[in-house]
Amino acid sequence: MSYKALYRKYRPQSFEDVSDQNHITRTLKNALIEGHISHAYLFSGPRGIGKTSIAKIFAKAVNCLDLKDGEPCNECDVCKGITSGSISDVIEIDAASNNGVDEIRELRDKVKYLPSMCKYKVYIVDEVHMLTNQAFNALLKTLEEPPKHVIFILCTTEPQKVPPTIQSRCQRFDFHLISQEEIVKRLRDICSMENIKASDEALNLMAEVSEGGMRDALSLLDQSESYSTNEIISLDDVLQVSGKLSSDTMIKIATAIVQHDSLRSITLLDSLVKIGKEIPKILYGLIVFFKDILVIKNVGITINKVGYDSIEFKELSLKLSNSKLYEYIEILTDTQNEMRYSQNQRLYLELAFIKMADPGEEVRSFVEQKEKLAEDNQKVKEEIKPVKEPEKIAVKEEIVKEKIKEEKPEEEPVNEKDDDIEEENIEEEEEKDSSLTYDIHFVENVLNNASKTFKEAVLEKWPEMIKSTRGTASHKFALMMEDAKVEAASKDSLIITFDEVGYCNLIMKKQNRESIKKILKAFYQTSLNFMALPYPLWQTVSDEFVKKYRANYNSGNKDFITLSPLSYPGLRNMENEEENKKEDKYKNLIDTFGDILSIK
Repeated sequence: MSYKALYRKYRPQSFEDVSDQNHITRTLKNALIEGHISHAYLFSGPRGIGKTSIAKIFAKAVNCLDLKDGEPCNECDVCKGITSGSISDVIEIDAASNNGVDEIRELRDKVKYLPSMCKYKVYIVDEVHMLTNQAFNALLKTLEEPPKHVIFILCTTEPQKVPPTIQSRCQRFDFHLISQEEIVKRLRDICSMENIKASDEALNLMAEVSEGGMRDALSLLDQSESYSTNEIISLDDVLQVSGKLSSDTMIKIATAIVQHDSLRSITLLDSLVKIGKEIPKILYGLIVFFKDILVIKNVGITINKVGYDSIEFKELSLKLSNSKLYEYIEILTDTQNEMRYSQNQRLYLELAFIKMADPGEEVRSFVEQKEKLAEDNQKVKEEIKPVKEPEKIAVKEEIVKEKIKEEKPEEEPVNEKDDDIEEENIEEEEEKDSSLTYDIHFVENVLNNASKTFKEAVLEKWPEMIKSTRGTASHKFALMMEDAKVEAASKDSLIITFDEVGYCNLIMKKQNRESIKKILKAFYQTSLNFMALPYPLWQTVSDEFVKKYRANYNSGNKDFITLSPLSYPGLRNMENEEENKKEDKYKNLIDTFGDILSIK
């Protein structure tokens, strides 16, 4: 038998096998148990996350002769036939190559025929957004009122290209990216079954490179196994196969730029190109790298990526200020846009390195003055021969404490004996204070007054909103919203989500939030408030709202729906973040006066 790729061999055959799409599998299983089967479904989401797999599982489940708790048995003749592809009642159509009106008219003529072996005839249309407008129009009436024995499942990676008239006739399910932890877990299971040995670092990098796609991760595992000549698949093997830069290489390039050594950064780039690294991947890797540093510095979270726990990375993070990180990201993003249509992409990246490494006239002048001052000081030291060390200026500790009390009268005196208790209280207070920023009443108002039409209008122009700020001081704030997903919208408010809680805290900082609100108002011509939530927390909140909404609907109750307070690890009060900063007042004095100052 010929070799079968891992992603085909281990394609999920039941809802329980599907990774990290519980919000969809649970809904479909409940619908099967209760007999609430719709005539048309729309599965939307990125590639390789289970859209077609779930479509096939659902096709088996609706036709299974021995359905158990919403799961297909995979033992009956129907399940086996659908799995092997020998039953003609489950039809897969590739809309990318069958996108004309003639193909859809042929499909429309065939749906009226009864299935040969199954209860339902299931049409799975992959990449449905590739259909032409004429084809969509030909499908409209059949999709709205198909024969009772027909079910349509439309799959797409670009739902915005599917006409609203088609979407309104389907039950829509939005798939999300699979978490890195879930991908690593699945890779370990498959390695165990296939007797493949791989290091933890290699598996983590596979999950990182796949960017939430299980199919990409399995393909990378397959390819890495073929490439590796060792008993164990190593980190270097995955780096070579994927073309990704190692964290160590990115640290070296970033360090050269920070040290204003443009020659060294270009030399490193040249060595990467010689071993086959692609310019766009190098550029994208650096953008993500600087973005990760920005998040770690401002939010204080740990990003689980290979190499981010090294001493070199931590030292580099301390050297980079927020303004410099914003500048680097903006330069690299502009370069990414400019090189898109260029045949000499390397030239653009080299120019970007030179621009980033350039210290500027003010910095050069400062460096020159500093060097001159150091020379003058050295001459003075050579001329004067002190008999003893200069007397140091003593600053009494009592004066320090008194000064701090005057500036911060509201603070309670510190009890050194109760340090552990005090730390616990601070943590509890931060957790409690997060409600000031993440107010559940805001979420309740948005969901109770949600407008699907307004949400679609916002989503339609979201990329244009980010582009509209290019070349302005507001662009760095608009870039923060590039990875945001708009989950709900009312007439004046939005709920957006990010994969990481750290991004939410960064976005909800008072200064950042106000700047983004100004951008939204200028572009959409209306005042828009918003709240950024971690996606897992949003799932919990939306599930609770849907459950209460259904209960109200069934009982005829139209009261305002209230929800449980927002609680999630890592959420912080960002309203008065300046008050939370602990500054060492006398560190500035030491930096200013140098060795002639001491604290007693």
